[in-house]
Amino acid sequence: MATKNKTMSFRVTDSFYNDVTTYCKHNNKTVSEVLQSGFTDGSQPSLFKLPEPSQELSETIASIGGGSLVGIVVYKGVYGALKQKYPTMKPMHMEMYSASAGIACALITGIGIAKLIKSLK
Repeated sequence: MATKNKTMSFRVTDSFYNDVTTYCKHNNKTVSEVLQSGFTDGSQPSLFKLPEPSQELSETIASIGGGSLVGIVVYKGVYGALKQKYPTMKPMHMEMYSASAGIACALITGIGIAKLIKSLK
């Protein structure tokens, strides 16, 4: 027995229309396929769900995030220490020294986290 089909028609904004048609062209799909796949059980839209990140991407994000966190803490710590120890130092110099220390620590920590994650595999 053949499946019966019905046509639905609705208005959308120009930008939505352009986004969907561009997506269809790039993925070699029809608008009907994309819109039908956008509803998992007829009520739950799933059109714009993000795919799960790969293991490699997750590890990279963890390394960057951890390194950045340490870099920010070091920057603030060095800046505070310089401000307290050398109150007459120019703020521009305090910024340069603090930023240099923060960046160096962020890079070292990020690399360390990446190596630690690889060694734990």
